[in-house]
Amino acid sequence: MSTHLNDLSIEELEKLLAEKRARQRFSTRMESQTSAMERGAQKLKAAGTARPDINFMRVGNRLLLAVEVFAVAGLLIAGLAIFFRLQELNRESAAAQSGSGQVRTGSPEAAATLPGASQPPSAGTPERFKGVLKQVVPVAIPTPGPQQPVRIVIPAINVDSLVVEGDDWEALKKGAGHRAGSTNPGQRGNMVISGHDDVFGEVFRYIGDLKAGDEVQVYSKEAKFTYVVRNRRIVEPTDVSVLQATTEPTLTLITCYPYLIDNQRMIVFAQLAK
Repeated sequence: MSTHLNDLSIEELEKLLAEKRARQRFSTRMESQTSAMERGAQKLKAAGTARPDINFMRVGNRLLLAVEVFAVAGLLIAGLAIFFRLQELNRESAAAQSGSGQVRTGSPEAAATLPGASQPPSAGTPERFKGVLKQVVPVAIPTPGPQQPVRIVIPAINVDSLVVEGDDWEALKKGAGHRAGSTNPGQRGNMVISGHDDVFGEVFRYIGDLKAGDEVQVYSKEAKFTYVVRNRRIVEPTDVSVLQATTEPTLTLITCYPYLIDNQRMIVFAQLAK
């Protein structure tokens, strides 16, 4: 080969080199184009497989956002409804506390169920109680005397409330209510005091947290009397047995249960401290 190359002229050698370079450039271009085509095919394949996933994720995210927006809107509407209802009840409470304190009589049906309902009498009687309730003679609210309760303090649950005579809807707007006909502080018998758990100040919201041994202090205009919690019980609103007279000086606290549902009653029993 070397001998053959030596026999070639300079022009022939240059021609051979030029042809070799041309072949190398062609080969390089072909390899480059092939690589570019392979890369393009790979990109198209990747895009074709990824696009459905991307679209699915976008649709899912939009659905989740829509659900969250509707949920927040629902909560806002419910919150506003509760707020305006509480504002209305607070106005009623303020009006009641500034009233003249006239003698009232309870409604006949209300006297056949336990007090503390969070709905006014105008809301009507729930269907499940209509077959149980019986008509009774209304009880007149007596003029407050020096021995009747005027204040209740329960340190364990931070209660310090006015006590008014009567436990109907109007009376319980003002605070806790002493049931007409039940005994007075310190006397033998059953003193019944009721209060709301979710309206008009939520006076008795946490009496269900009371434990045996906790103290309940009831004040008359003349003295303070301390009662000690014995136990508690959840009953139906028609279970008026908790209002019955007792042979010992006892205290019965009543409120609605559970919170914001109020289809039962929470009862706390206490006994006068020795």
